Amino acid sequence: QLSYYRWFILVGVNMLIKYSVENFYSFKGRVELDFLTKSDDNSLKSSFGNVAPVAAIFGKNASGKTNILKGINFLRGFCGGRNSTSSLEVISTFLDNHKPTKFEVTFIEGGEKYFYKLVIFEDRMINEEVHRDNDLLLERSGTSARIFNQETDDRMITLDVPKEQSCVRYIERNFEDKYKFINCVSKFFYCIESNVYHNS
Repeated sequence: QLSYYRWFILVGVNMLIKYSVENFYSFKGRVELDFLTKSDDNSLKSSFGNVAPVAAIFGKNASGKTNILKGINFLRGFCGGRNSTSSLEVISTFLDNHKPTKFEVTFIEGGEKYFYKLVIFEDRMINEEVHRDNDLLLERSGTSARIFNQETDDRMITLDVPKEQSCVRYIERNFEDKYKFINCVSKFFYCIESNVYHNS
């Protein structure tokens, strides 16, 4: 018996292409949602391929549907904008093991493709990466982060980040509009919750 559907609605210029999570609640291994499609029918066209405009997740009770959305909602709060809040306390690993929890998201924002990776370790230390196309723009390990930026005269800067705070959110809050790619990533995560609909 199937319980209820969870819908992802993808509209506008900000499109979710791929999302994966590992060692999170009921998921021990890597679980991935891929929205790229070979079909031309009703797909959203982009220079990176055809993207399915709607995807549905369905399954039996306790099969993990809600946990997929918990991961997306966590990222929304952790990375997404000035008024967003999210604590690492909500992270629960599979059977409370001591391995890291991993998130990876590929998306289109403002016509460009981004890749975001987040790894959260047992001691709440964090690794983060942001790529645009094939270029590494941000790399964070623990409380130390490096920004590789072609938009300013500072080709590479190093900064300290609070231990349990997203580097994306920290830069967006404290550096105004200095790094446009950060604003794009933050905007995507801030808006992503409005693209997720629950249909019970």
